[in-house]
Amino acid sequence: MKIRLPLFLLLFSFTIFAQTEVLELSTEQYGRDTILNIIVARADLAARNAEGELPTRILLAGERYVFLTAQVSLAVGQPYLVSSGGENYQLYFTDLPLVKIDSRERIQDEPKVAADFVYTDDEQTFYGIVGIEKRGSFSQTLPKKSYDLEFWTDESGEDNTDAQFGNMREDDDWVLDGVYNEPLRVNAFVAHHLWLDLHQPYYAEDEPKAKSGATVLWCELFLNGNYQGLHYLSEQVDRSLLKLKRFNLATGEIRGELYKGEVPLPGVLLRDVPSRSNNTSDTWDGYELKYPDSDDIINWNNLYDLVSFILESPDEQFANEVSQRLRMDNIVDYFLFINLLGAADNTGNNLYTGRYDNDEPYFYTPWDLDGTFGNNFDGEEVDWPIERTLTNGLHRRLIATNVVGFNDRLCARYAQLTEDGLFAPDSLEARIRTQYQLLDKNGVYEREELAWPGSLASGPDRAAYTAEWIRDRANFMAAWTCDMSVSTNTPHAERAHILAPNPADGFVKLIPPIRQDTPWKLYDLSGRQLRQGQLPMGASLLDFSGIHSGLYLLRVGKEVYQLAIK
Repeated sequence: MKIRLPLFLLLFSFTIFAQTEVLELSTEQYGRDTILNIIVARADLAARNAEGELPTRILLAGERYVFLTAQVSLAVGQPYLVSSGGENYQLYFTDLPLVKIDSRERIQDEPKVAADFVYTDDEQTFYGIVGIEKRGSFSQTLPKKSYDLEFWTDESGEDNTDAQFGNMREDDDWVLDGVYNEPLRVNAFVAHHLWLDLHQPYYAEDEPKAKSGATVLWCELFLNGNYQGLHYLSEQVDRSLLKLKRFNLATGEIRGELYKGEVPLPGVLLRDVPSRSNNTSDTWDGYELKYPDSDDIINWNNLYDLVSFILESPDEQFANEVSQRLRMDNIVDYFLFINLLGAADNTGNNLYTGRYDNDEPYFYTPWDLDGTFGNNFDGEEVDWPIERTLTNGLHRRLIATNVVGFNDRLCARYAQLTEDGLFAPDSLEARIRTQYQLLDKNGVYEREELAWPGSLASGPDRAAYTAEWIRDRANFMAAWTCDMSVSTNTPHAERAHILAPNPADGFVKLIPPIRQDTPWKLYDLSGRQLRQGQLPMGASLLDFSGIHSGLYLLRVGKEVYQLAIK
């Protein structure tokens, strides 16, 4: 007894010690890249640090790894050197969800190929089978790919099944966006969430689950054992997300409609009315039919009528009917949204045009928001002036005519959104900074550089550029929405001057003459400044020779006039 008791106690104490010094993770909780020699894992580090249970070893699905240095504490984002079987790895912990996909075949543009899918976060571990293919057009030219996912009941792909992640909807169609062309990696993520905070479907009372756009969620991706870095998991913009009325298969009645602007052709940008479609293809002049399903019906007549109305209807008809054909609060919000963010790639393409029901107005939904906050779609800093205004044919006509008080609504809505904090520069900068700091804390930028060398601009430099761009852009928009987009049909008696002649042919006279030295500027309807000058007291004549015919905005002092040049 004197010999066995100490031996028992020794074995018991060794067992307790061994249990506290080992961190054991299941295969779903980590990914390992044997080429980059990195391991990315999820674990409850706070609990271990609080209890002082700092491991000297880690078991990954039963395989033993040894920490090569003693740890005082464990933290996400910090690299830890571990070794197994003579191979050394950098071990990182992350708080971001982890996605692991292993495909049966080589992944291509189309068709989708079967793959095993595992998703893990703090709340759930989800297993499934997906069909996966590369997505996008420009994004397919990038080293880091984005993917379309469709969840299947089995690898045959004959039947779909739904999945749900975080607070997103339950659905079978999903996107994994690689955000490779964003040096900060956060622009599109922030933009998507800003739109959802800014705008809700007008029919939400009838459809409480309807969303105005896609929700996105950060994750880190391992594909066939290779670390692919940061992605965001995104809902698809479709009938189910927007809760559009279903197509009546029995009667052939088209109710809800959804069209995607895919290619920036004149019809998509609302510059010209295309020829009518013969209704045999699910694409038409840059548009792609998303709903009704092309297997049920193809009919482009409604969209053709809308484009024709916007561009060719007489002014009186346009003024009388535009509010019935288009949901104006949506058009106002979308215009302000893409302009504040500088989303030059979202005026027609990367834009969904939808309708809830066949007697309802059309509305816009954004998509692919990587070219925002001073970032071009190719990842470069934008090279256009901060004063540029982004428009399509609908916006230009609304601004030029101010029907339904469009310009005044821009001013009032922008002021409201700024006061509410959504459009305040400090708030926008905080959104960018919060996501940047989250990714930085989790070591994402370090791992992105390992996986995709040279794809990141200097984080602090790009963050400083983005913050400055946001502030400059917000200052311009605050002035433009309430100075440039003013009512252009105010009675002449309420104005300081009359322009004569108007339309003008080269020269314009101000009646009465200027009473004091006054600056003037001439803009086109996109907000681009064309000319400027100073009028001395008593002057009345302005020379616009050489300016192309069209509609312009002339600012004299603090007043803005619509000017037509022949």
